[in-house]
Parts: sequence; structure tokens; C-alpha cells
Amino acid sequence: MKKLIIILMLIPFGLSAQNEDKINHFAAETMISFGTTGMVYKLSTKTDLNLWVCKISSTLIGFGTGVLIGHLKEQYDSNNGGYYNDYDMEANIIGAGLGSVLMFTIMIPAIPEDRVPKEDAFDIFPLLETNKN
Repeated sequence: MKKLIIILMLIPFGLSAQNEDKINHFAAETMISFGTTGMVYKLSTKTDLNLWVCKISSTLIGFGTGVLIGHLKEQYDSNNGGYYNDYDMEANIIGAGLGSVLMFTIMIPAIPEDRVPKEDAFDIFPLLETNKN
């Protein structure tokens, strides 16, 4: 597993070894999708969803968020005198994929199901509950 992670982390160097910008895109999207996947997983486990559904949906949302933020950054560049760089988007997509898959394969299984909190101070769902009085 460690060899696979090291290989995946070296992919952006193959995109463009001279351009540090690609590595920055890769690293930023990895962190964004890693964090988003973890936060969505923690929030979704507080619902009545199956734990497997929580894992898959949080991984997809984390990946999508990373790709969306990378795309918006490229659009910002093209609207402000730069250009939309397809190679930057490749680094964004690879980084977002790695971040969400790392959270899915390494961090989420490390949390035992009985230790996943169902309620705590960060509960955002009480507004959705209806009173049946």
C-alpha cells in the first residue's frame, strides 16, 4: 500500500518536472479533497444512512469538490489575463482523486463503527426535524 501511495504522489512530476505550479495544484487539490471527504463522512454518519453509503458519497463529494475548486481557479486565471491550462487541470484531477481515495482507504476504515459519533456539538440537522405535537 505504501508503494502505491508513493507512486501516486509521483504522478505530477511526470506531468511537468520543470513546472512547480503543477505540483502546487496537485498538493492543494489533494488537501482540499482529503479534508472535504473527511468532513462529509463525519456529517453523513450522523444520519440514518448506511455506513457504506456514507463512505461512497463522501468520497465522491470530496473528489467533486476538489475538481470544482481547481476548475474555478483555472477559470479565474483565464478571466484575469491568464489562460485555462489543461495540464493544471490534470494535476487538479489527479490530486483530488488521490486525496479522496486516501481518506476512503486509510482514514475512514480506521474509525470503528461504534466510535463514530451520532450526535455532538456540530449537529447541523436539528433544523430539518419537524415537531409532531
